[in-house]
Amino acid sequence: MAADELQQLVDRLAKELGRGVIIEDRGQRLIAYSAHLGEADDLRMAAIMHRRSPKPVRDWLRTLKIDDLTSWARIPANPALGMEQRICVPIRFNDETLAMIWVIEGDAMTAYELDVLSREAGNAAAVLYRNSLLLQLEGGLEREKLRDLVSDSVSLRQEASAHLIEADLLRVGRSVCVFVCSLGAEGAIFSEQLRIQMEGALHAVRASIDRREFLFLVRPDHALCVLSVRENRAADFVSTVLERLVEGMRGLGAESDERLVVTAGGAYTDLTDAALSYREALSTARIVQAFPSLGDAVHWDQLGAYRLLGHLAEDDLAPELLHPGVLRLLTSKSADERLKLLEVYLDANGDATVTADVMGVHRTSVYYRLARIEEAMGVSLQNGVDRLGIHLSVKLLRLRKANTQQHS
Repeated sequence: MAADELQQLVDRLAKELGRGVIIEDRGQRLIAYSAHLGEADDLRMAAIMHRRSPKPVRDWLRTLKIDDLTSWARIPANPALGMEQRICVPIRFNDETLAMIWVIEGDAMTAYELDVLSREAGNAAAVLYRNSLLLQLEGGLEREKLRDLVSDSVSLRQEASAHLIEADLLRVGRSVCVFVCSLGAEGAIFSEQLRIQMEGALHAVRASIDRREFLFLVRPDHALCVLSVRENRAADFVSTVLERLVEGMRGLGAESDERLVVTAGGAYTDLTDAALSYREALSTARIVQAFPSLGDAVHWDQLGAYRLLGHLAEDDLAPELLHPGVLRLLTSKSADERLKLLEVYLDANGDATVTADVMGVHRTSVYYRLARIEEAMGVSLQNGVDRLGIHLSVKLLRLRKANTQQHS
C-alpha cells in the first residue's frame, strides 16, 4: 500500500535527518508525517490535527508559487501564521508535481541533508505515481459499478453490489445511504472547473472517513455519493457526512456565484437498495431547487409533505386534478405575480403582515390583491378545504415547472 510505503519513507527520513518530516499533496492535505523530532511549530501541530494546513497558510504559500518549484526551496518563516522557516521539496514525476515534503529547518541543513531529501523525494514520486495508476484503474471500476448500482435494472444492481463487496471496494455496513451534490438552479450543468473542484472536495471528504465506506461519481449535472454505514446510529453518521459534504462544497462555484446544494436519500439495509436512496436524493434536490427556502442541505426524511408533492410532480398529472380555482387563475391577467403572492400568503398561514413584508408591499395592498385573486378563482380562501387544495396545487405547479425546465 502506498500509505504504508510513504509512512516508512517519512520515518526513515526523519530518523536520518533528526527532524520532523511531513508529506502533503498539492492542496496541502496531509499524506504522511513522522514523530516530532527537532523543531516543531504551531503550523505542524495544526496540519497534523486537522489533516491539512490552515487556509491562510495555503493562501500565503500560493503567493510564493510553490506549485512551480522543480527542486528544493527555502520557505521563509511567517510568525503571524505560526510558521518557522522550512525546506520544501517537490515530489515530481514526468514533470508533474504530485506532492511535497516539508521539513522545519531550524539549524541550516547541510548539502548532504538536502541531497538526502531530494533522493527520497524521487522515491516518494515513484510510489505516488504507481499508486495513482492503481487508483485510476480502481476508480474506473468504481465508477462503472456505481453506475450499475443505481440503475433501473435489478440484475445490474445485484451484480454491481456483489462485485463492489467481493473486490473490497465498498465495505458492507448496517445500511447504505446516497447523497447528491448539485447546483441550485434547475437543470444546471457543472462547468469543467467546478467539476474538478468538486472531485477534489469529494476526495477530501472520502479521506476523512474511510475510502472503502464512501464512493462517489461526478455526473454532468450532479455528483452521487454512496455511504456504507457501519455504526448502529446510522442517522447520526449520515448527518455527520452531510455536514462534511456541505463544508466541502462551501466556496465552490463562488467565482460564478453558483449555489450548491447537498441532499440525502433514506438509509436502507440492502446495498442493492442504494438505487432507491439515490432516487430520493435526486427528488429532494429537485424540490430544494424549486423551493430554495428549504436550505442547502436537506435530507429526504426532513421533507414532510414535500415528499408527496415531489412524487406527484414526477407523474403525468392531469391538469384537471388541480384545484379549479387555480386553473382559472392561470388564465387571468398577471397570473405569475398572483400565484406568487398567493403562495407566500398560504405559506405564511394567512398572515397578511408577513406576506406584505416578503412581497415588499403594504398590507392594505395584500388584502386588495387577495380579494382580486379570490374573485378570479371563484372561491373563498376562508374555506379550509379549498385553501388546502389551492395550496397543494400551487406547490405542484412550481415543482412541475421546475421538472419541465430540468428535462427540456
